[in-house]
Amino acid sequence: MQNAIDTSHPHQRGISLISLLIGMLLATLALLAMLMLFRTVVHNSAEAGRDSRQNGDRSLALLMAHQHLHDAGYGLPAPTFATDLQPCNATLDPDTGALPDCTTAAGASPWTVNTLLWRFDSNRGGTPECAGLHSSGQGFYYLMPVSCETSGWPNSFPKLQWLLSADIDGQAPLTLTVETFTTAAPCQALGAAGSGGVSVTLGGQHTGSGTALESSTCLVNFPPQ
Repeated sequence: MQNAIDTSHPHQRGISLISLLIGMLLATLALLAMLMLFRTVVHNSAEAGRDSRQNGDRSLALLMAHQHLHDAGYGLPAPTFATDLQPCNATLDPDTGALPDCTTAAGASPWTVNTLLWRFDSNRGGTPECAGLHSSGQGFYYLMPVSCETSGWPNSFPKLQWLLSADIDGQAPLTLTVETFTTAAPCQALGAAGSGGVSVTLGGQHTGSGTALESSTCLVNFPPQ
């Protein structure tokens, strides 16, 4: 007796084309989300790194400026604010160092200016020298010492030390605020307690947060005014 042949087809199982397309779509969406998240993290990290570098540059510029400021009045027999320190507003030519119009700050203390000049004698009995700081939209500069007389101020500083570049994020330049005291004002001069009659405050803003950045020092070579 001949066996009957079963001609029925077995039930097929597997992934349909529609299911495959849906899976590929979901995987693509997940990949795009991960790429967008990665891009955001990289962008935020780059901005944080830039802000950190700029804040570090500002802090270093303030430290160097304060170190230079402590030269003010050094080696002079009797330094006074009226003759050996000059807060003023001026226009500096960074290419030539010309400083032709240092207009004396008007009014009473304190004064907020863009330029501060001072006199000192590194040889204690030699020829006086003049140096200074200047802050503008072009940058923050140390006006390196030049020989000068015991009165009057140079109108040119051929050698400039660039302390801080002009901000690329639209922030205002660093400010210089000079204040005089009629009595000795306790202060810290590079970590050593002292007293002086003149205070200089350098101010700016932190990149990113925009919070105020200020650093003050007393010029201990100048007695109360």
